[in-house]
Amino acid sequence: EPVRRMATATLEKLVAQARLQHARKEGAPSFELRVSSPGKGFDLLPQPQSGDVFYDIEGDPYYEGGLEYLHGLWADGAFTGFWAHDHAQEAQALSDLFAWFRGRLAAFPQARIYHYAAYEVTALKRLTAKYGIGEAFLDRLLREHRFVDLYAVVRGGLLASERNYSIKSMEAFYRGKREGDVTTSGGSVVAYEEWRRTGDDAILEEIRAYNEVDCVSTEELRDWL
Repeated sequence: EPVRRMATATLEKLVAQARLQHARKEGAPSFELRVSSPGKGFDLLPQPQSGDVFYDIEGDPYYEGGLEYLHGLWADGAFTGFWAHDHAQEAQALSDLFAWFRGRLAAFPQARIYHYAAYEVTALKRLTAKYGIGEAFLDRLLREHRFVDLYAVVRGGLLASERNYSIKSMEAFYRGKREGDVTTSGGSVVAYEEWRRTGDDAILEEIRAYNEVDCVSTEELRDWL
């Protein structure tokens, strides 16, 4: 029935969401496409291009001043990572990342950089302002709409039966449950703090593997969408 001070469209979306999640308790994952709206959902999804890149950052908020300790990239079936374990290395990793992007776009002028949710772009804006590195280049990437946020496509394009709209939850539709010691972003932070305490490089390999899966999953989600 109508709910006071709630728009009909909002109520209909919530009812549909609840129906999908309730059915999921005993059934398979399911989704419904939302009514198309100009500038939202699938309107934000470009056609795949040669050279497309899939990007994910790992960051540690507990490091003094914060630290983006890994920029992960998946392209052409291969993973590239730029690590940083202090702020000097963080600045160098940013410079190296932008050099990689420049080379990539020179080779593939139509390529896009796919990510999931706003963290990557927000972090790059913060890092460029913090270190004075690549501000004009990042502005160019933004003006050219090089970054594609698949979270915006998902939230604007469909309703899903899963408990939330994280990329791990969306994987129910295209890759299934993850394996490995590190399976969440929070777990990555905990693992990184453990590496800082112990210096055990096996932990860094676990984090790298987790980040690579995030990048590959971003490509698989783009293809599924």
